[in-house]
Amino acid sequence: MGCIVVNDQYVYFDEDGLVLEKTHKKRENIPGIEGINVNQADLYKELPVSKGYKKVFSNLLEMNTSLQKYGLKPDRIVCENEDIRLYFENKCVLLGNRNFAVKIAQIPPIFEKLGDKSGVLHLDRFSDVNTTISFTEEEPDKIQSEDETGEKVSGEEIDKEEEGQPSEGQLSETSTKQPEEQSQEQTDSEN
Repeated sequence: MGCIVVNDQYVYFDEDGLVLEKTHKKRENIPGIEGINVNQADLYKELPVSKGYKKVFSNLLEMNTSLQKYGLKPDRIVCENEDIRLYFENKCVLLGNRNFAVKIAQIPPIFEKLGDKSGVLHLDRFSDVNTTISFTEEEPDKIQSEDETGEKVSGEEIDKEEEGQPSEGQLSETSTKQPEEQSQEQTDSEN
């Protein structure tokens, strides 16, 4: 179950987006979800969302189950179409739109390694095949993800062992310059 705010009311919905309850009181242990925008919510009817948001309801259920399993309580949960981002104090975790159980299992040991570092943890491309995770030290609200080819645009790389568990001390830095900055430097040096 998840919750959004519609017309100053908390609207609780299930994995199909069916509205189960509307109230002025926030229930504990039910995550508030940002990014699902609707103008009205009728009891026992599906939330009227665009096509891009239809799968997000089942994604939220799967994600929430995994969060509970690992005792994780994000400060914010943000949906952008089917993709999900989690905010924990000074860190943002990009989860993407699938394989939430595997990805969420990576969060506790990685957070332990990162300590108080602030930034964005890119788990959106993590899978059984792609075991590389990047962390970008930047403001979590200024999220920068990997480009469409899977190349890291900036950040640190966290190497993973085949089982998908973190290797001890395997943080290696990658370029922290934006592609535009690199292009500008090349142009400047050519002139």
